[in-house]
Amino acid sequence: MEPTFASLDELRDHVSGCRRCPLCEGRAHVVFGSGSPQARVLVVGEAPGRNEDAQGEPFVGAAGRRLETYLQIAGLSRDQVFIANVLKCRPPDNRNPRVEEIAQCAPYLREQTRLIDPEVIVTLGNFATHFVLKTDRGISELHGRLIRAGRFSVLPMFHPAAGLYDQRKRPLIEQDFATLGRFLRRGACDAPEDGRLGDALAGIGEEATAPALRAGATGGSRAPAADVSAPPADFDPVAYVNEPRWRAASLGLDRMRALLDRLGNPQRRVRCVHVAGTNGKGSTCAYIESALRCAGYRTGLFTSPYVIRFEERIRVCGDDIGSDDLRDVTWRIHQHAEAMEAEGLGHPTEFELMFAIAMAHFADQGCDIAVIEVGLGGRLDATNALDASEVCVITPVSLDHTDWLGTTLPQIASEKAGIIKPGCPVVCGPQTPEAHEVIEGAAAKAGVAVRTPAMDALSFGSVAPDGLRPFTYGGRPFRTRLLGRYQPGNAAVAIEALEVLRERGWNVSERQVRQGIEQASWPGRFEVLPAAEGRPAVVVDGGHNVQGARALAASLTELFGMRSCVLVMSVLADKDYPAMVDAVLPAARACVCVTADSPRALDAADLAACVRERAAACERPVEVSTASGFEEALRHAGEMAGPQGAVCVFGSLYSLAAAYRALAVLGVTRA
Repeated sequence: MEPTFASLDELRDHVSGCRRCPLCEGRAHVVFGSGSPQARVLVVGEAPGRNEDAQGEPFVGAAGRRLETYLQIAGLSRDQVFIANVLKCRPPDNRNPRVEEIAQCAPYLREQTRLIDPEVIVTLGNFATHFVLKTDRGISELHGRLIRAGRFSVLPMFHPAAGLYDQRKRPLIEQDFATLGRFLRRGACDAPEDGRLGDALAGIGEEATAPALRAGATGGSRAPAADVSAPPADFDPVAYVNEPRWRAASLGLDRMRALLDRLGNPQRRVRCVHVAGTNGKGSTCAYIESALRCAGYRTGLFTSPYVIRFEERIRVCGDDIGSDDLRDVTWRIHQHAEAMEAEGLGHPTEFELMFAIAMAHFADQGCDIAVIEVGLGGRLDATNALDASEVCVITPVSLDHTDWLGTTLPQIASEKAGIIKPGCPVVCGPQTPEAHEVIEGAAAKAGVAVRTPAMDALSFGSVAPDGLRPFTYGGRPFRTRLLGRYQPGNAAVAIEALEVLRERGWNVSERQVRQGIEQASWPGRFEVLPAAEGRPAVVVDGGHNVQGARALAASLTELFGMRSCVLVMSVLADKDYPAMVDAVLPAARACVCVTADSPRALDAADLAACVRERAAACERPVEVSTASGFEEALRHAGEMAGPQGAVCVFGSLYSLAAAYRALAVLGVTRA
């Protein structure tokens, strides 16, 4: 049976204002409505499907044909879509229409909501999005993000014409239409409320007589929300995630994508910055998130591993996920994970569970943007289930996790570069020539540009009396409370990433970048703790590979001089610990070895033997001992260092929590 279409003339008769609009003078079919009154989707855009020969007709011309192709991605046919061309009716002099002229289109759009009952409104391009949502936020920021605004669910998208002149936009448009399809299958009740937009659509829908969209409505073909029971009183989310059965690493994206799909793809509701690399990932993430938060955005931050407490891996606006939120979202994911295992798909791993919890929490909390740190590698890491991010960042690459990622720098760089996707610009930190060549090649294949910090424009001095390190980048002054000698370089990478975000429409001023860099904190990365009276200075550093050990030695030598520190060292057995020892020995006068709190730990006695052997080989007199735990090790190290010396805890991120607890017992706490 042929669908019943509303007559264009009939619709115009309802809206006499359009006939008097000065923008229509001398033009035919400039404003039109076409489609079925039973349409599931109302598309509002700047002449979608228009061309000079058939103005006012949908699905003609290059952009129109492209629109029909995109609708097929969403599983929609023509009769399920109503197209309203109500914007950018340009005057003869081709100037942009004035606000009061565009406002005359509002009654016409209200008429569309009266004649049809759309499950979702799609806005194509900046004009349509600004008009419908009454916001100054650009399409680059909002595209693909389902927004509950007033009584409607709105999905902003790039205009199909954008994909004609910019091929990088095509995969983003396709992803957005795929999001539309998934949304329609799950139901409009899943659209998140955008508190700042609030009732922005009221001016369009205030006179509508159709029921339109209500939170929780499941009319027509909309799927009801999943029935997720409340967690039982004895459910422990941390114990569940850390269950030994799924703690083993298992690279691949199938399970991760399946889990996210069951959750309604929360990662599509939050724009992301994706950060890979070997060293400096965490600090770079901290800098970027801090600046975005200073700019007023609601931020998410996902990092690993945790240093002090489990909840710190997932943060919103600088605050760890709350215990109640962690419990609720983990229980929701637990039910889906158990179902996957029962269906033979395999239970998600510990890291996959954590990433799913993070993305679900960020979506629940209405984050504008989240900074996501890769767990292992990049190409097959669970975080690579993200679609094209706002920017991909690759920090310096070195040899690490060679059992998983390869034994050469080009192999490891290739794995890291696996996060690069079409439409996603890349910021690449300082690399060896062979690693940089691989990353450049991956970016060229994806059709995206690579931005590299100008390290010759970076200079820094000593730590100032106020405990901050000043530096200049590109002639601009900055300060950081992260005191490692390598931190200005990490900050430069973050500054370039923030510049890319600014170019993509994110409103982050120069002042907010400086403020974010200065306020960023990151535990366990050359963290100098306030010295207790009569006690040596204490540095806590999570460096756990050769490059990290070299950077640590340079920072210790700068602050305390050669051979001035007593090391408290613990390492994992699968690291290149002999090379780490070689790198840090120039800064050490003694070393106390401890067994790290990990099944992968190297025994303290074996580490001590290695330190003695490497010290003898380079003829360095280093006193070496072992301790049964960190409290014993730190007491002994403090006695050897004396009030004027320094103690440095180093070698493994997994040891830092125990080290902080022992330091607290000894009266040394974080500021």
